[in-house]
Amino acid sequence: MQALKGRFQLFLLALGLCSGCGVQQRAAEKLIDPQLHSEGVLVERQRGVRDLEMGRYRVEGLQIEDQPFDGTGPLAPDASGRTRPTTQLRMSFTLVGGAQPWTAACIGQRRQPTDHDLAAVADEQRDEVAVRCQISSEVASSSGSSTMGHPTHWELRIEGPLTNNLLGSLAPVAVDPSSPSSPTQSKVVEVVMWYQLWSFTRRPLPAALAVIRGEGGSEAALILDAPERAWLDAGLDDAGRELALTTMLALRLLPLGFDD
Repeated sequence: MQALKGRFQLFLLALGLCSGCGVQQRAAEKLIDPQLHSEGVLVERQRGVRDLEMGRYRVEGLQIEDQPFDGTGPLAPDASGRTRPTTQLRMSFTLVGGAQPWTAACIGQRRQPTDHDLAAVADEQRDEVAVRCQISSEVASSSGSSTMGHPTHWELRIEGPLTNNLLGSLAPVAVDPSSPSSPTQSKVVEVVMWYQLWSFTRRPLPAALAVIRGEGGSEAALILDAPERAWLDAGLDDAGRELALTTMLALRLLPLGFDD
């Protein structure tokens, strides 16, 4: 627990302080959908404040707890019971300042690769990670939908090795199983940590990028680096923007190695 506290304090310091970040973020910014980048609403980290504030939005009640690995999820032991050293974190926070508060409750896991010794010698991050988040509006009705017809309970799932870009989903969840299922489609969530250089090699991004895509294309993007900057589709309503920002900030705030 003491090690986690020290790591968490360093992480918060990195969130608020960064020199030369504009240069570091350029590669990630170039990967943002051109229309979203040019026409989307830009929300930037407020400098000089202790809490993570982006425009009118603010993260409150951030808690990150180191837990023993519970043996569940995509990184669970195989049929024979074999597993590898795995770190598990529980995180929660609330995004306020918008039309309504949104809360994220997440479990993050990170497991050593099979070739851990070789990866350490090569100074490469080959660990596997998995994220599960329940994201909900605090004013949700019992059916899981707001009065405006927007789902207010969602689940984020994303997993894979840090050697690849990660693809996951953000899907609506019905709180009451007997209620009609929502017609809202799931969204694709991607964490971009690598980019293709020419046609024969790839390089790690100096700053990773989180992207959310809906039926119409890219809806939101957040550079996972300080100072944080997000682009939100101008066509999204308040609930859509707040859901997207909460989801991307969950990926930013979980210290699983996306920013290594």
